[in-house]
Amino acid sequence: MQENILVENRGDVTVNAVLQVGSLAETVTVSESPVAVKFNTTTMELTMDNTMVRNLPIVARNPFTLALLNPAVVSTYTAAKNPFFMWAASQMETGGTPTVTGDVLVDGMPVMQGPKSSYAPTMDNTTEVTVQQNSVDAEYGHSSGGIVNVSMKSGTNELHGTAYYFGRNPTLNAVSNPLTRARNLVRNHIWGGTAGFPIVKNRVFNFFAYEQWRQRDPFSDQRRMMTALERQGNFSQSRNIEGGLRTIFDPWTSRFEGTRAVRQPFPGNVIPGARMDPTALLMLRELWEPNGPGIDITGSQNFNTAFIWRLNYHNISDRTDFILSDNLRGFFRYSRFRTYLKIPNWTPNNSRIWSDPNSGTMHSLNVSGDVIWTVNPSTVVNLRSNYTSLNDDFDSPHTYASLDTYREFFPNATDFYTRYLDIGAPFYFPGMSVADGGGTYGKGAWWFQHPQTNFIAGKISKQTGSHYLKVGLQFRFPSSRDGGHLDQPEHPPQRRWLGELPVGDGRPGRLVGAPRAVQEGYRELLRAVFPG
Repeated sequence: MQENILVENRGDVTVNAVLQVGSLAETVTVSESPVAVKFNTTTMELTMDNTMVRNLPIVARNPFTLALLNPAVVSTYTAAKNPFFMWAASQMETGGTPTVTGDVLVDGMPVMQGPKSSYAPTMDNTTEVTVQQNSVDAEYGHSSGGIVNVSMKSGTNELHGTAYYFGRNPTLNAVSNPLTRARNLVRNHIWGGTAGFPIVKNRVFNFFAYEQWRQRDPFSDQRRMMTALERQGNFSQSRNIEGGLRTIFDPWTSRFEGTRAVRQPFPGNVIPGARMDPTALLMLRELWEPNGPGIDITGSQNFNTAFIWRLNYHNISDRTDFILSDNLRGFFRYSRFRTYLKIPNWTPNNSRIWSDPNSGTMHSLNVSGDVIWTVNPSTVVNLRSNYTSLNDDFDSPHTYASLDTYREFFPNATDFYTRYLDIGAPFYFPGMSVADGGGTYGKGAWWFQHPQTNFIAGKISKQTGSHYLKVGLQFRFPSSRDGGHLDQPEHPPQRRWLGELPVGDGRPGRLVGAPRAVQEGYRELLRAVFPG
């Protein structure tokens, strides 16, 4: 007899059965797994089986990162490859294919949303990962060649499962700073479990998986805040790096002299009160004071603070497999994850124009179903369908604005802001950045992405002699409702107009209301059908 024949997802397995002579008592047992030699396909693929999934250390706990074990796969995503960072699975070059042009599958069904992936199962809910470098099979035509497929676990007749916890608490480690003995702010707690069990013996099975993360990471912010004199328009005490007066110029006096742009300095290096922009004066009330002298004579980094970046994530999945008869079987699965990123308002005055860098939500939902009907020993019919969605939003309640606050800050402006409410995303103060370390205020680059895709496919497979035939049809119905952003106006240092001289400052340009550039946001709607 022949044992340990591994049948992998997308595997091409040929078994040469040998009939044993009944009158002989001798039995030959092959105890090792036979080497798989493929004769029927030219597709280059690599499968990471359950043993590798279970035993390999994966820092990000994202099963799609196992694809990087294939030497032909290169990740172009430079951030952490956590499962809720949806670029991690899509930004891979497989066998030389361009990034974000491959296809990402879970249980053989797509989870890509445009250039992004969406749902990623937990490591303990993954049975194998398959990487195809070139997809000759016409069934996989929604890519430039590279395909990554993650197969999830199912229940059996036996109760089985896992429970785990991974933690990082500096209390259990050595003191990180022996001088100040300050407490380390890093915290990392990951826990979860799985359970597979029968509902009806030999007929209906269930597999449940859950994972939760609680992380705390320290971050810091340094910037050059305006001094009390500068907030009054008085820059007579502001110094350049060489110790001289940092001359400020009136941006509204700019003119060309030949090919050179010049402007007039403010008398006494002081901006007259009558020249102060009303919006700038309102924003000055929201600015906070420096909390230090700075690191040099210019006052650079005269404000420093530290804060905690919090991450809460959970992933839940439940799959039910059924065997209605020897010829008819299938499964239904519901999977989703929720991710919340929270950064506190660390300003001492709880400023409304504080710039939140990355608070928000990252959610995904995946609902899948699959039915296989074995018509006869040589004919199989397969029907499958899924729904996938993702929400990738910037969301910072600390910096919400309203129509009333916009009217307050822009009393003399035409109504340029009401139409942004039609996007459906939260409303924020427009972003503003000040050059030379002055920092960013408001929110000029936010995102609001809600794509979703319905997928349905059917195929018939037929073995005819030495030939294997397959015919099928699939449709993908993607739709998207995305919001753009308001790029912040930048108040550049005026020395850019005069060459690299130790004069000019970005802060006076803000006080007199002279931004360099303003860009508006947008809303994008997509409806499409992709037959295959």
